Amino acid sequence: MEDHFIEPEKLLSILQSCDNFLIVDIRPVKDFLKTKINPSKGYIINIPESFIIPGSSANALGYRLVSSAKKLWDKRDQFHILILLDKDTIQRNYLGTGLSRLRNIIVKCDIWRRNTHEPVILNGGLKEFVQCYPTRVINAYKLLKQVNPEMYKLQELEKLEYVNRYLGSFSEIKVEARMLEDISPYNRDSKKIVLPEALAPVCNEIDNIKIDTAVEEHQKTTKPSFHGESKHGNTRGNRLIRTKRIRASSLKPSSVDCTVRPVAIIEDGFTGLENSGNICYMNSLLQCLKVIPIIKETYVTSDKYLSYTTRKPPNINNHLAEVLRQLWSGTSSKPRIYFISEFKNRIVEFAPNYNNNTHEDCFEFFLFLFNLVSEDCSTDLPIKVETESEKAWFSHLQGRSSFWIETFYFQFKNVKVCRNCHETHVSFETEGALFLPVPNKNCTLDGLINDYMKESSLVDYPCNNCKSVNTIINRKEVSIEPKVFAVVLKR
Repeated sequence: MEDHFIEPEKLLSILQSCDNFLIVDIRPVKDFLKTKINPSKGYIINIPESFIIPGSSANALGYRLVSSAKKLWDKRDQFHILILLDKDTIQRNYLGTGLSRLRNIIVKCDIWRRNTHEPVILNGGLKEFVQCYPTRVINAYKLLKQVNPEMYKLQELEKLEYVNRYLGSFSEIKVEARMLEDISPYNRDSKKIVLPEALAPVCNEIDNIKIDTAVEEHQKTTKPSFHGESKHGNTRGNRLIRTKRIRASSLKPSSVDCTVRPVAIIEDGFTGLENSGNICYMNSLLQCLKVIPIIKETYVTSDKYLSYTTRKPPNINNHLAEVLRQLWSGTSSKPRIYFISEFKNRIVEFAPNYNNNTHEDCFEFFLFLFNLVSEDCSTDLPIKVETESEKAWFSHLQGRSSFWIETFYFQFKNVKVCRNCHETHVSFETEGALFLPVPNKNCTLDGLINDYMKESSLVDYPCNNCKSVNTIINRKEVSIEPKVFAVVLKR
């Protein structure tokens, strides 16, 4: 039965490299409509478990489906692979489940169909996959709230008394910023930014699962431009996460005058943020962004962010600049405490769930903020593209870019070679962050990235030319580097 199951890493490989697969999600319709895997190049349908009746045939099952799902289900034997999943089924509790019944219907009762491969089951279901690869799931934050209910037990922390924002100082907190030798394989001359311990981002710990964020600054000799210029033919793109555009007219007027830029008072940066209403995840992210040199240069020590702003008035860009400048306004002799009330209120206008006074994931909030502020700076890329890398970049990001895309986005080049016939296939992945699983042993970021980038064999992946299986070698390399490299570690 072990060969029936695939791990989240294998499904990610299928999403990235295959364009002829069908995902069958058997969760209830209401759950499927709220959140589901983004199939990218493939397809996904919903067959609710209540439809999967013992003894029924695959054809009879199809008549219960909506027309769009039925059309794909009727072509089920034309897909290279079928992936079945539910919320959280794992191998040891698989027998007797809806997934078990559906697989038996396909394998044992669908005798007039010949599938290229027998259907496989996603081990751990969508619950496991979303915790490994949240950017591959539509509305991931909604599912993370469901699968991590333990997080909300932390609401009891709200009973604690927090530091009063009007206290004059907290001089007992000593802050040191230090530079460590870079551990990235991309650029041995660059440096890694290490946050002061007093201001470092917190980790969300849930049943021994920790999601950490590391932000690393990179230097690069040539970078694509989003201002209509192109260096060495490269171009950049648009959003970290695709979301529905929000009409500005539907929002409440901001209490901050968006037409007036914040006054820059740059000091030593000894400013703490008050945690009122469980907003530590916001505070942690803002303290991270504050110390990134390119963001400080753009939003704090200059007014460059104004020239990048294309939305009039901007949704959040000016509010972000105000907070970042406040964070640099404290001195070692006169530290400050600041409350981000206006910033939070503005965020809540776009996402009311952030007004629930509940603990949220820091990196999930970063993805949301990134998309929002990137929309403020969004602009068209030059239409002329020449290389395959440029075409993939332009296509993935729909011909739009921004300062934030320029800063965080990167591209991987995958080269797949068949050891049997030497057929070669090249594809590209465009991402805004790198998600790395962490094994239960001592390891370094350098080692984790090297493991991720090393040459690997693709299991159960046939060659398009000679049809041989298990003969494909995948080599991964960086085709476009980011200025700031965001890494998410899942333990």
